[in-house]
Amino acid sequence: MQANLSLQGEVSALSRLHYEKDFQFRGFQLWYSNLTNMLQSEINNMKQGTQDTIRESFLERINEQLRVEVKNLETKLTKFEKCALPQTLTKDNFEIASNDRCQEQVALQAGEYLIKAFAEQDSLYSICNYVTKELAHSEGGHWLCTIWPFDVEVGLGINDYTMFLALDFKNANLDYRVIIAKTSDIDSESSANNAEV
Repeated sequence: MQANLSLQGEVSALSRLHYEKDFQFRGFQLWYSNLTNMLQSEINNMKQGTQDTIRESFLERINEQLRVEVKNLETKLTKFEKCALPQTLTKDNFEIASNDRCQEQVALQAGEYLIKAFAEQDSLYSICNYVTKELAHSEGGHWLCTIWPFDVEVGLGINDYTMFLALDFKNANLDYRVIIAKTSDIDSESSANNAEV
């Protein structure tokens, strides 16, 4: 009987050991499964975070490029803003860029007409019109005057002129160019009188 008890004790001990090992194994499986799930979740979060970081980095680069492009466009568009008129200018505001056969007295007179026109007129066209009429009246002949922002490409051709003057000045942040040219020494009134004879 003792052998039987001893055998039962061993079976019972083995059963308990098996039960404990089974319990430990199931606990290990549960722990391993939880650890695996947690690591997989972290990996997914890292992937998502990496994707988000890449996406944010890409969006930041695109936004920076857009900011630069907008700044460039704003700079370009300022060239097309209307010149602030009327405005007070002095002879110190003008710089001679080119002078071809324009006498000093005529250049000074043209400068005075420009200063007066800028103070009184409300458009670049009106300024040019005023300057050409005043020069025709004081100096005779036919005159051309044009004003534009220096950075804007303008196509202007003059086939022949007897004198030419180019002046530069600043308006706000823009440089402007003024071209004044005498295109003919013949007066309009002289032409009309000759036609009548």
